[in-house]
Amino acid sequence: MTVLRQVVGRLAWTVALVGSVPLIAGSLSGNSSATAQLPAGPHQHHQAAPAGGPATLEELAGKVGCTLSIQGKGKDMRQGSCAGAGSPLTMVSFDTDGGQQDWLTAAEAYGGTYLIGARWVVVGLPEMVEPLEAKLGGRVENTDHGGHS
Repeated sequence: MTVLRQVVGRLAWTVALVGSVPLIAGSLSGNSSATAQLPAGPHQHHQAAPAGGPATLEELAGKVGCTLSIQGKGKDMRQGSCAGAGSPLTMVSFDTDGGQQDWLTAAEAYGGTYLIGARWVVVGLPEMVEPLEAKLGGRVENTDHGGHS
């Protein structure tokens, strides 16, 4: 298999798995007040939401310069795919910090590169996500699920 096929195959697998994370996280987060009482997790050190509130998917896509297609809305989140130059990005926004924390915890099992902001996450290939930190803020995290190659 060529390197390009491996990269495209891995990206498709990651996007498909990350797309299923809202369903997993939604089933885990039955009560947002109970979530707030959980001990601090590995992602709770991120910056607080700005005074004007967290960025919307539309605002994130505008800053990135890509075309947003909303894929769904869950109990505590909205998810979209952003197409433009390069590989597609998955963008997720959250109504609560607890919802974001639940999603990130579930997403860790799949690995990937995440740009994590105040109640939003952008997921994609490292070479697509890492440069967005300067445009969007947040913090890049790379996790390896240790599975597929």
